[in-house]
Amino acid sequence: MFGRWNYNNRRNGTYTFTTLGKKFQEMLSINEYLCLRMTVEPSTEFVYTVHDGGRRFILNLNSKTCSCRMFQLDEIPCPHAWAVIKKKNLVADDYCSDLFKPETVLNTYDVPVDPLPDERE
Repeated sequence: MFGRWNYNNRRNGTYTFTTLGKKFQEMLSINEYLCLRMTVEPSTEFVYTVHDGGRRFILNLNSKTCSCRMFQLDEIPCPHAWAVIKKKNLVADDYCSDLFKPETVLNTYDVPVDPLPDERE
């Protein structure tokens, strides 16, 4: 069973042509949509205030942190980070954890799982 899972997950990973895995690419797209009505005010080159419906969030692109804490927990740009990334014309994939990239997933399943012999042997 584990060998089959390992094989299927590795095979699925080789057919991923996006910069992130499917689930994480979807999360990133949702966050991009949520940032559309936000406004951004720069404080420094890396620190920004993001206004979101009457609330203010402080974002630091250099340390990949946001006062909403989603950026730190998910390790994918939160909607506030997306607002800043769009304003600065940056690439969001650069701010995503390497754990969500197909190469890392493939390395996870690179270790072979040997099948067990028959119980009677």
